Amino acid sequence: MKRIFTLIMLLLVVFGFNARAQKFDFISKINIGIGANYNSIDYDGGDVFYSPGGGMGIELGLGYHATENLVPYLTLGYQQNIAIQYISSNGESLESSVFFNRTSFFAGANYDYMPWKSALKGIRFGGGINYNFPGKMKITENNSTYSDLSYDSSLGYNADVAFIVAIKSIKLLPGIRYRNMSFSASNSADRYLLPSHLKTLNGSGVDLTISFVKSF
Repeated sequence: MKRIFTLIMLLLVVFGFNARAQKFDFISKINIGIGANYNSIDYDGGDVFYSPGGGMGIELGLGYHATENLVPYLTLGYQQNIAIQYISSNGESLESSVFFNRTSFFAGANYDYMPWKSALKGIRFGGGINYNFPGKMKITENNSTYSDLSYDSSLGYNADVAFIVAIKSIKLLPGIRYRNMSFSASNSADRYLLPSHLKTLNGSGVDLTISFVKSF
């Protein structure tokens, strides 16, 4: 509850900077996540590696021009992580796989440093917090499927930097983001039987991002 209250208070600050804002931004973002920590499951004597902090994701949200350079923002994102090794031959199949996803709110502020007059306008520096709702982790190892693992929501933080490229009325922002987040397994009868890396998932990592921003 304290985390939710903190997030609500931050959002009030983010969108209450200046009642006479110049404009809003509509933000769409594509992310390729590289996890900070990797684990593995067995596949016919070999390894299938996965990272809770990796995966492909999308985000949608709004930015608010509090000043010419300061842009608070709020986005909603979804990230899907899939690691799978599968073979089917002569009517028999073998599978080892891990599926995990999360839905996240990102709230913070960006500062645009824009000294150039060319298509490359400048650099955006940003940071803020994230509040995450992890989905269930589904693990199959050599055709043996384990019970789905549930995790509690969590609060984290992030920092990013991106180039600002103007293409007609749209800004294109290729960048990189570091995010810190972790997820604790929900209380259950068998929680304490889990290995340590499944009791607490390390969801931190780096996102390679490309954002499309339209002002209105």
